[in-house]
Amino acid sequence: MWPVPAPGTALSASSAAHPPPPTLAQPENASSESDSPLSSRDSFLKDGRKIRVGDCALFQAGNAPPFIGIIRWFTKGKEDYLKLCVNWLYRPADVKLAKDVLLEAAPNEIFYSFHKDVIPAASLLHPCKVAFLRKGVELPAGISSFVCRRVYDITNKCLWWLTDQDYINERQEEVNQLLDKTRLEMHATIQSDQGEKKG
Repeated sequence: MWPVPAPGTALSASSAAHPPPPTLAQPENASSESDSPLSSRDSFLKDGRKIRVGDCALFQAGNAPPFIGIIRWFTKGKEDYLKLCVNWLYRPADVKLAKDVLLEAAPNEIFYSFHKDVIPAASLLHPCKVAFLRKGVELPAGISSFVCRRVYDITNKCLWWLTDQDYINERQEEVNQLLDKTRLEMHATIQSDQGEKKG
């Protein structure tokens, strides 16, 4: 993904065709505490909804379909404007693979990336569901969600399975946390559905 434009602006054609390289910027006033989902600053309200660090959400993208990302941390910038660090998830239409490589993807499939940007919270539209699944695992019937099984390497223009185990330590931990979170959420949903059917 590329940076989300501020409300009322649009990306130029050249920036849309050539997204910038990944950025890992963290504002100076953002402490490592704000990067942790366990910190006291792990949520904020947006249009009456509680948004948490780690939530997936849709973000305004001018006239294009909304971008999808994971909120990694947030901080107040100048004049108390809330800023978010977002880890981007790519739609198939946004994936640019090496020459002669065809992309096969399910209609609801998106691709994780390690590309992060700091953007204004005003571009956040609303939370969305993303299931991070191991290779070969399917969503249980009745669960509506984007599905992510692969990582998009924007530098090498290729895809990796989330479960490839070839990532550097902190990235491997990041991927494992996403897979574990989805596994727990799916288990809880299935248990809840079974409880409702019995009752």
